[in-house]
Amino acid sequence: MYRLINTNVTITGQNINVADGALIEAQGRAGGGTVLIGGNFHGQDTLQQAENVTIGKATINVSATRK
Repeated sequence: MYRLINTNVTITGQNINVADGALIEAQGRAGGGTVLIGGNFHGQDTLQQAENVTIGKATINVSATRK
């Protein structure tokens, strides 16, 4: 199991597989963070774009930790 905890998580590569049971957390006190898997929104900026991205039964949590 992979557990990544940070306010911003970026996963890049040519072929990305986020496996079943993976947990990615990008939480912040005032608001959730950002998770980028395989590139940026619609290919924006210079972040490497993945050729293939597969996401299994993973949990991606970008919740605020305080209300």
